[in-house]
Amino acid sequence: HDSQWLHEMTYWRQELLDRLARAWPESGVEIIEAYVGPLPPMSERRPGAPPPPPEIDREPVLDPDVPDETVAALNEIRDERLREALAKARMMLGRPR
Repeated sequence: HDSQWLHEMTYWRQELLDRLARAWPESGVEIIEAYVGPLPPMSERRPGAPPPPPEIDREPVLDPDVPDETVAALNEIRDERLREALAKARMMLGRPR
């Protein structure tokens, strides 16, 4: 075991706490403890990803068939990127979620 590392860490402790407090005052970290020993397996050091939220079947917000007046209004938009973004949004609102 590397007790020299632990010895140096005790000297760095206050500097680390001060720097952390300046960078992230809301953290509330007041103490840093160090010890020499084997590291636990990686699976125990970090929790796994949370499960995905359950899917919810929802009715479409709009009718899937786009009315002619909506198509005409979209075609009047000169900015191609804006027109495409609005067309995609309209299509998404007509799909079940």
